[in-house]
Amino acid sequence: ADELAALAADGWLTVVPTVSRPCASPGWGGETGRAEEVLRKHLDAQGWAPADVAGYACGNPDMVAAVPGILKRAGVDPA
Repeated sequence: ADELAALAADGWLTVVPTVSRPCASPGWGGETGRAEEVLRKHLDAQGWAPADVAGYACGNPDMVAAVPGILKRAGVDPA
């Protein structure tokens, strides 16, 4: 988490911590929900130029399978 925060502070990375099961994380005040839904929300809200976006997903296979479609919908080059 510290390493990601340091990279985000440099301005070239946006980090949005989230938990998918807020009931299992009492006191959590950040984003909640499935990672792909949080990605979609922030990708739409940030208004990034597709050429400036790169994506990487690891973890739950269903989430990983959903991410390329979300990025493609936002205009990100699949390459």
